[in-house]
Amino acid sequence: MDTAQVQQRVDRARARSSDDSAVEIKASAKNLPKSVWESISAFANTSGGLIVLGLSEDDGFTQADGFDPSKVVNQLQAGLGTEAPKVQPVPNYELDVIDIDGGQTTVVAVQISRLDVHQDLPGPCFVIDKGIQRGSFRREHDSDRRLSPYEIHQIGERWQRPIVDRQAVTGRAVADFDEEAVERLISRLEKENSRAISGVSTTAERLVRLNAVTAGGEPTMAGWLTLAGYPQQEFPQLFIDVAVHPGGTKSSDAEVRTVDRRICDGRIPDMISDAVQVCLRHLSVRTTIDGVEGRNEYEIPEEVLREAFTNAVMHRDYSSAVLGQQVAVDLFRDRIEITNPGGLWGDRTVENIADGRSTARNEALVQLLMRVPMRSGGVVAENLGSGVPRMNAAMREHGLLEPQFRAEPGLTSVTIFRHGFHTTEFRSWLGTRETDGLGRDHIRLLAYLFRNEKVSVSEARHALHLDSDDVRVVLKDLVARGAVSEREPGLFGINVRARASLTVTEQLVFDEMHSDQPRTIAQLAQATGKTAVQLRPVLRSLVESGHIVATAPPTSRNRAYLRA
Repeated sequence: MDTAQVQQRVDRARARSSDDSAVEIKASAKNLPKSVWESISAFANTSGGLIVLGLSEDDGFTQADGFDPSKVVNQLQAGLGTEAPKVQPVPNYELDVIDIDGGQTTVVAVQISRLDVHQDLPGPCFVIDKGIQRGSFRREHDSDRRLSPYEIHQIGERWQRPIVDRQAVTGRAVADFDEEAVERLISRLEKENSRAISGVSTTAERLVRLNAVTAGGEPTMAGWLTLAGYPQQEFPQLFIDVAVHPGGTKSSDAEVRTVDRRICDGRIPDMISDAVQVCLRHLSVRTTIDGVEGRNEYEIPEEVLREAFTNAVMHRDYSSAVLGQQVAVDLFRDRIEITNPGGLWGDRTVENIADGRSTARNEALVQLLMRVPMRSGGVVAENLGSGVPRMNAAMREHGLLEPQFRAEPGLTSVTIFRHGFHTTEFRSWLGTRETDGLGRDHIRLLAYLFRNEKVSVSEARHALHLDSDDVRVVLKDLVARGAVSEREPGLFGINVRARASLTVTEQLVFDEMHSDQPRTIAQLAQATGKTAVQLRPVLRSLVESGHIVATAPPTSRNRAYLRA
């Protein structure tokens, strides 16, 4: 085990005065505490984590009095062994005795791997003495939370073939389907000479073939959601809930909780289209010229939003336990979060979700969405496993970070980051920098600094939804790289010298500037031979890039400019 990494985790806990979602620290002064098995269960059922034994939290994470490493190691090995295990199933782990703090402190470190769930080992990992219902835990922030019955069910059923989308919507009939939607579907299949409807002539028989209707003539869940006149008449909560928030988190102010809110209901194709349009209304857009025509380019590509919403409604859990839960879309000033009930199914993990393979929880629903035409043309889904790779490629093409997926036992979410990474200016500037070793948070912070002259740790934390300690670590690295400097005590900005080269006109104007003698736009026009109209965008660019500063607001007649 890497001693330096353990030391870093302990130092972080000391700085925060607490452990976190990836680290649990316990004193274990006399004996191994029973709660360690809960932490092992929690890490195994979540994303893995590190348990450090031998440090007292009450004493600032210093050496616990009476700590006996050998005794603790023996107890751990017995509890994670095959004869009398304390948890079941036992996750993979790495155990080591490590000296930290320059050799003055001894700890026992146990790295717990996420449970390698497969068909013969369905999980969850639970504390045997407590039983599966009370002894199954998950890691949440700095504590171990007991899994809900639904989450336990989700983990246990992960490898069983679901049939909920083929179950009948009782009391309903084909007559409740939208005739136009059915006609478009059948017409498309006829034009394609689809084998799905070959050999059967009536609409009812064809719908049975497509798993839209049961053999008894009742709509299936899949058929109802894609073809019914108004699916929410039977399932009122199965919609996409889009909420636009004013800041970086959900507001606690009862009067200003959301800027906009839209319940996107109807059939699945219409829900997806409506949700995309709501989001696009609240994203920045620029017009680019393609040939002789103008084209709107949104800060997040429309195809990325459409694919994310499609995945959410197509792969969510439709079992009775969560029929009252919606697909939630939360649009914040720096990101969009899409959350759906139900964890990842089968062998899907966050790590392999973009590998190009297709795995479907709702097989009948996926098949229908591959065939049901959208009003605007095309179909809802392709089911080729190419959706996430296409999302990633589109984000990269627009200078954006790839979407970040998160999977828990009872839900799946994807975060799509904003912050203007699509702008030509930022991409051009980033292209001039050494980017080796820059992580996701480095680039997000650089983009935020690029748009703001001076930023505090607190402002970056709120804007980027990062921990303050993480912001400080990233800032320290960027300062060391020469890309960022501390402009004032506690305020950071991108170095002027670190910015991209100036254009010819920008350099011409910049050369006429002084650091102690303000120049007005009229004076600069006379000195450069440019008109005021030509100079305004140049001056705005120089202000935004940090090369110059304005002495007054844009509306002031006394506005002048100085070198930064």
